[in-house]
Amino acid sequence: MPEENKSSRDLSKDNLSIQQAQQDSQQVIQSSDNTFRSQMQQNTQQSVQPQTLHTNYIGKIIISDRDRAKHNEFYVWVAKDENIEVGSTILVAEDDKNKIVGLVVDSYSTSSAENALAEFYSSEVGNPSAQLHTEPRVITVYKVRVLRREPAITKPPTSRMRVRFADQQDIDFLNQTIHPRNRVLAGFLYSFSEPENPNNWIPLYYDARYIAGPEGAHVMINGKSGLAAKTTYALFLIFSFLQWAKNNNKKVAVVAFNVKQCDLFRIGNILQMQSWDQVEDAIKRYFGNRPELASMNIGLWRRLRQEFNLHSPSDLIPADANGPQLYFWTYDPAERCVQGINQQPRIYSYGIGDLSRKELEEVLSGGDYDSLTDPQEQYVAALATNIEDQIQNQRNQNITFIHLLNDARDVIQGQKGSIFYRVLGAGNTYDERTIRAVARRIANFLEGNQYFGLMMTRQRGNPIIGTGLHEGIHIIQLNFSSEAMQRLIFNNVLNRLLQIQQSNNPFDHILVFVDELNKFAPKRSNSPIKESIIDIAARARSLNIGLIGAQQFASLIDEQVYGNASTYIIGNADDAELKNDEYRKFGDLKTLIPELAQGEVVVYQLASYNSPIKVRFPIMLHELQ
Repeated sequence: MPEENKSSRDLSKDNLSIQQAQQDSQQVIQSSDNTFRSQMQQNTQQSVQPQTLHTNYIGKIIISDRDRAKHNEFYVWVAKDENIEVGSTILVAEDDKNKIVGLVVDSYSTSSAENALAEFYSSEVGNPSAQLHTEPRVITVYKVRVLRREPAITKPPTSRMRVRFADQQDIDFLNQTIHPRNRVLAGFLYSFSEPENPNNWIPLYYDARYIAGPEGAHVMINGKSGLAAKTTYALFLIFSFLQWAKNNNKKVAVVAFNVKQCDLFRIGNILQMQSWDQVEDAIKRYFGNRPELASMNIGLWRRLRQEFNLHSPSDLIPADANGPQLYFWTYDPAERCVQGINQQPRIYSYGIGDLSRKELEEVLSGGDYDSLTDPQEQYVAALATNIEDQIQNQRNQNITFIHLLNDARDVIQGQKGSIFYRVLGAGNTYDERTIRAVARRIANFLEGNQYFGLMMTRQRGNPIIGTGLHEGIHIIQLNFSSEAMQRLIFNNVLNRLLQIQQSNNPFDHILVFVDELNKFAPKRSNSPIKESIIDIAARARSLNIGLIGAQQFASLIDEQVYGNASTYIIGNADDAELKNDEYRKFGDLKTLIPELAQGEVVVYQLASYNSPIKVRFPIMLHELQ
């Protein structure tokens, strides 16, 4: 039998089965939109009960040779056009004994026409204006990924269970996998009706234990710059985590690195918003000729106010008796980002005595450790040992960055009476060319970075968090051009956080946010600081430290850092990037990712849900000004 004829007959057989199933259930299929709206407005926390005979079912499970039902996914047909969105619509399949809650992950439309050629000839041989007496019946088939079922058993559906939209009770059933005291808001599902009505936005949650320990840690946010709104979602998650901490009396500190422009330094603008009416007016102005986006963001913020119990916009920022717990760190009080804040910033600086051994090696390599030759790498290690020994044993209080710079200049000019020649083996094991090459690297690094937080004239500076860490939000300015200096400060802060969590007065949790994580832990490079960051990523979970890393390309991040995460978020991304192994976990929803708009992401916390899910989140308030 020719393969084409066999496929056509198989498709016809499936279509006849589907049509027969439609006729069998036509009496119970009614319009579901009105009921869906009313169901979404219920806030019951009762256990799930079987639906009544008046439930508005929209279709049935398909069990056929083509569309087979499995234990983790199945297909359903839907009788008419419904507002079903791939990636975010939750459906429920049920009978008298079973209930399956699943996510729509793919869809296609089909008809009784055998193939494209039959379609062409049936329209008067390709006449698009032809009026047909009988149009082929078109149905839409949806692929559904199982999220949870009752009873909890791993087996495929064995009957053509009826299908309906999920209501709030079903979402509560889905969220029961996360204990109420561990729920951190992940985003919202939309019911496609009245976007300004807060009850039409259904919350979805993460498990806090997998964001910043102790069960798991780290969040990876990927997507195109601008379109994916990575920083916006990171702040949404941070505010969600802080509200969870407030509700559960947890002591939490957030450390956020401002790597690009002045984005995070504008967070304080939230404190200037006096009322929610002011917020909604600002949203309308911001979106201008896009009223649909304005309505959605107004509805999202109305729901957030309910979720977080916010009386005013400023309640988003943690506060104590002394006022808002919002702190800013900068290397230069005259820098433009600092000019826009009301709080007095703290000035950080790093002397040579504030650095760890690995950070010192980064400086001595000129910020490019990966390009050192073997002899240079050995000499850098010996020089670092010599400097570290003199500082720790207080043998030389005069060792400073300016001292090191002046000695490097002397070596470049051919002089030998400097710290570079006090290293055991200098001039013998390590030849003149190696020493001069390292001296040039050091001189270039110190000359290029002396205004980006280096304390040149004293051995000790004022390192970030050197005098302790407060509850609330700490914004650290790193938006200068030197990636090597950014890595050095980032690593130093992380190590100090580890020390705090190992002290007698640790925080319940610490969240660390950094944009462009691939700069700090790149996939194809080697350096002492990168090794330190990999070690921190592995150990942080046990110390209740969670890293939120944002980057355009997950494929550029070190596999150990990326793989240690428990939660993955992706916004709009290119097809070429999505071909990399890092995105395999998103399954069928990978095809949806290039179409995501701002305010939409696909989230996946492996410990909480069986599938990635598309959610929506609002614009952050400081962006409105």
